[in-house]
Parts: sequence; structure tokens; C-alpha cells
Amino acid sequence: MRAYIYAFSVAVLALSASALVIRDVPGAEAEAKTRLSSAPQVAPEQITFNPAHAEALMIAINSEREFSGLPPLIWDPTLAAAARGHAEDMERRNYFDHASPEGAGLHDRVDGAYPLLRQTMWEARNQPRWEPESLAGDVAAAWSSDLSQLSAVLDPSVTHAGAAIVRRSYDGRAVMVFGGRVSM
Repeated sequence: MRAYIYAFSVAVLALSASALVIRDVPGAEAEAKTRLSSAPQVAPEQITFNPAHAEALMIAINSEREFSGLPPLIWDPTLAAAARGHAEDMERRNYFDHASPEGAGLHDRVDGAYPLLRQTMWEARNQPRWEPESLAGDVAAAWSSDLSQLSAVLDPSVTHAGAAIVRRSYDGRAVMVFGGRVSM
């Protein structure tokens, strides 16, 4: 795993300096509302949040950053609240996307605290292991094997982060939001 991370560090650093432009797709909002209205909704009380999961995920991600020669991220409660809110919303309304079905994105959830924002997400169905360290390891491994997720984890411009993992029975979502005050 670590050899894989090291091998992609140079590519990740190059990707972190590039920008993604997302264009509006005609009819996408109407399609998202139709998809959302037909998706089964989950009562908020069926979704659980365990702070130990978020703490274990932060430790796992900081371990990967330190292995790559980057400083550890500093926990930020604002970013953590944004991560938890988005994870709970996705689980409750049964979607998996960086933006809500109404189009609210990361910058809408984090009100100007950081000029540079990145986000990673993970989705589990029938996840058998929910112990904090095991689950955090599974999430970190999944993000490490995906170049776009790994570029957020190893972005040298981000200095702070917040994380959340929410669960409903054996299903769940993880979201980690990264913030930086200066972009490269």
C-alpha cells in the first residue's frame, strides 16, 4: 500500500496544482430531483455517528501524509461539521455525490473559512467491520487506491481537515473535507 502511495506522490502533487472545472449540464437538476424523489428516504434517527470513527480516520490519513513527507492535518470543527452534514444527508436521502441533488456543493457547506477546499468521499454497502481502526483503514486504503481521492489526501496546500463516518445498519458514508488558506 505504502509503495503505491509513494509511486504516485509526484503525479498527485502535479494534479493538486491543477483545477477541475465542472460545467452545468442542461436538465441535470431536474434529473437529480426526479432521482431523489424516487429514492427511499431514511429517518434521521436511523443514522448514527461515532466520533471515534472520525478520529481514527484522521489518524490514518495523517499517517499517509507523514509517510509522504507532508505535515499532519489539523482538525477543524467547521470542516468536520460540513463533512458530517454531507455524509448524513447522502445517507438519509440515498445519493452519493460531491453536490446535493439541489446542487449545493462544498463551498456552500463551508462558508468562506478556507479559500482552498477539497473533499473525499467513500460509500459502503454491507460493510461487515465497523470498529473505528478497521473501518478507518478500509476508507484510507480505498482513497489511497484512487488517484483523484489520493490527490486530495496528499495535497500540500491543505493544512486543516474534518471528517465524518455515518452509518445505517451495515451501510455508511465517509466524507473528509480539507481546507487550505493558500493555494499553490
